[in-house]
Amino acid sequence: MTILEDQQKKLNLKQAYREICMGYSPFEIGNNRYYFKHLTVFDKIRCDEFYEEALEVAIRQNKRREKDIFEEAQKNGQWSKENQKSLDFHKKNLQKMSVERGKCIDEDQVEQIDEIIAEYNEALIELSNKRETLTANSAENYALGEYIINFLMESVYIDKDLKVQKWNDEEKAYQKASTLDLYFKHHNQIFSRFSNENLKKIAISDYFQEGFSLVSDMSQFFNKKVFELSDYQVRLLRFGNTFKDVLTEAYDAPDEYFEDPNKLEQWYILKKNRASNPNYKNAKDGEDSFRTFLAAEKV
Repeated sequence: MTILEDQQKKLNLKQAYREICMGYSPFEIGNNRYYFKHLTVFDKIRCDEFYEEALEVAIRQNKRREKDIFEEAQKNGQWSKENQKSLDFHKKNLQKMSVERGKCIDEDQVEQIDEIIAEYNEALIELSNKRETLTANSAENYALGEYIINFLMESVYIDKDLKVQKWNDEEKAYQKASTLDLYFKHHNQIFSRFSNENLKKIAISDYFQEGFSLVSDMSQFFNKKVFELSDYQVRLLRFGNTFKDVLTEAYDAPDEYFEDPNKLEQWYILKKNRASNPNYKNAKDGEDSFRTFLAAEKV
């Protein structure tokens, strides 16, 4: 990565942080300027209601439920109980490996577990894709499509004060996915910047932590009531609180880790685990005994 590319990525993160603070992201279509509201928990509950309403419509239209599709798929060999058991197995073991990763005291242990997690993820993706193919025409999938459309329409406003939506209730009822293509395109481009990975990078940045460290009640950081906070604001506060502790202990962390929140977090976890392990310090006093200790821990 060039210096210019690195500077642009950091600028993009600052712009994303600014939009998180404002609670919206501006965009333009033609000569018109619009604003995507960053939805709150209550906004999302309303979207969940759209899903339930759409599911009822789909059932009345005689679209098949997923459970019925899978029953038929099992009869004709497209899906089996073994497929479902394997899917559940990999989900369960991914959770288990995540817990075990948090107990590691050595980088080699982390690397080994990450390899296992990658294998489970690969198998899980393959099974999930097969499952989704079977349910493409299900009532639940129809409802999900309607949910996504309504989620988008609930997000679009014509003013930055977020008082006036682009479509009224009657207009929303007649909107189809094909008429919203440009809005979906802008939405996907803009909201890709608010991934958990980027939120973590913002959370360890000086421009966030300097202000965050001055607030005794983190829920007041955005000067809003808790139920008024957007989903991104809530997630950023959560990451900020986690990394506030990490950064306090990071005085001896490698410099390059401050560019990668995942490495910094893992370094912090290893440090805590080693400090809480009663045998670690004693074993480390001698190289041979320390190697024996690590070998025992990996078993």
